[in-house]
Amino acid sequence: MTKKKEAQSPASPIKKVQKKVSKTRPGMGAPSLEYTDEMGDYICELIATHETSLEDLCRQHPEIPSHDTIYKWRLKNSHFAEMFLHAKREQTFLITAECLRIADDDSRDMYVDKDGSLKPNATAVARDAQRIKARQWQAARLLPRVFGDKPSEDLAAQNAQLVESVALLQAKLAATQELNKAHEKEY
Repeated sequence: MTKKKEAQSPASPIKKVQKKVSKTRPGMGAPSLEYTDEMGDYICELIATHETSLEDLCRQHPEIPSHDTIYKWRLKNSHFAEMFLHAKREQTFLITAECLRIADDDSRDMYVDKDGSLKPNATAVARDAQRIKARQWQAARLLPRVFGDKPSEDLAAQNAQLVESVALLQAKLAATQELNKAHEKEY
């Protein structure tokens, strides 16, 4: 009887990189690697599906390069830069969902003091408020039109004001150019 070879699935980018990387720097991600589309896709998938920072992802996933290397890849590879930006935007929705979880979790809002009385935990409430505020700030920076402070009507008004300012500057420039021409004819 002959044994049939089982079809092997292609190695994941992780396994390919683990074969290439003999030593990793603890907590820093893999040493500097050459960019591959597979690794770029994997990194962007991690970003888009986790609420944590890139630096933390690099510490948690030693098979990916350091955040410094990833930032260099963004500068050198426009396709990766575009994918990275899209992943960060997707991550923003996870971050805002986390804000709701933090706000809804009241498990630390109260505590029992040494006399057995229930007391408000102002420190925990303030800390949660700070956590929410930091995530809102990050979301507003990553997707300003969705999570920014200014409503879209304000943006439309600002655009109209800018168009008006440009038209006024163009008119002034044209008038200045005509005065210069007239001044040149006199001499």
